[in-house]
Amino acid sequence: MKKIEGLLQVGFERNGVRLLPWGNFGNLEEVMSQADGTLIGLVCGGNLRLTINGEANTVTANQMFIVRNDMTVSNVKPSKACRGYALILKNRHFANIDVPTSEIFTADLMVRTTYVFDVEEPILEMMHGAVANMCRVVKTENLYFDNEVLQSCAMGFCYLMMSVVMPNIKKHQSSDEKSESHMSRFIELLSKNYARERSVEFYAGELGITAKYLTLLCHKYRGKSASKVIDDVVIHSAMRLLKQPGVSILEVAEQLNFPSQSFFGKYFKQRVGISPSRFKGQRL
Repeated sequence: MKKIEGLLQVGFERNGVRLLPWGNFGNLEEVMSQADGTLIGLVCGGNLRLTINGEANTVTANQMFIVRNDMTVSNVKPSKACRGYALILKNRHFANIDVPTSEIFTADLMVRTTYVFDVEEPILEMMHGAVANMCRVVKTENLYFDNEVLQSCAMGFCYLMMSVVMPNIKKHQSSDEKSESHMSRFIELLSKNYARERSVEFYAGELGITAKYLTLLCHKYRGKSASKVIDDVVIHSAMRLLKQPGVSILEVAEQLNFPSQSFFGKYFKQRVGISPSRFKGQRL
């Protein structure tokens, strides 16, 4: 632990990755008020009390907490012995995680209702190692492919985070099992049909509920409308396809069943803020 503590004394911000240096999280409210992405914090000693979206949480040693920038954080109270660190990753990193779409959005549903996770020792050590390597990359001068190495380490950290979140899905069931079952089934249907069906009415019909009730469920579990959830899945898939070498924008539009490349371009830019061609040319 002393070794990782020494490496993390100084934070950094580079290419969509920000490290909050080793400390007690005392400035977390201020940080999250300006954050542009998702914060993954690891408490390595003591405990941290904080309120996320109105729910009180206590994070103890060897636990991870996740806060998105659309969540509210308040009442942050670290103990005297509290120590740890956090990464803030811009959301584009999660578009490049190469796992089934259903798992991405099931995990997203999970972190919107559960904020604190136990981290087993082997995974914890690997997470520390990934962050330590990021610090070494940033500190190393004249390193070829430094940005690419940094992004590889960040992606490794994302996969480790996912490996912590996914096993918890069955352990943390809502008391409202019926509504959660509808939501889980919606995500499953969406992951299979998003390229062909993008209407709220279609999914509500498949679930045997009204479109209005499906939107209420999405607001409850995802903090957004059903149509926005559908858009998120389509955009996530589009981003993954656009980043694949040799895949043209026209091919992406066709794979996602848009009527034309122009229509896809307008849809993408309206929701992402940049054109597909500009996104495709971006480095992470």
